[in-house]
Amino acid sequence: MTESENQKKFYSRSEAASYIHRHASTLDKWRAQRICLPFYKDGKKVLYSIADLDAFLASKRVEPIAYGID
Repeated sequence: MTESENQKKFYSRSEAASYIHRHASTLDKWRAQRICLPFYKDGKKVLYSIADLDAFLASKRVEPIAYGID
């Protein structure tokens, strides 16, 4: 795995917020309350796994109810 591929496994706070269409302060709130998203902390640096972000988005998926399809 190249270094650029390895770096893309994690997003910073602002990148993660943008990725899931939330404000960065929302991630701060969730992190303080330890709800919604797991995170990694390296000193002061907070990182979010892209796989965790994808799982979060997938958990919010709503299937439509099919009706009147011929």
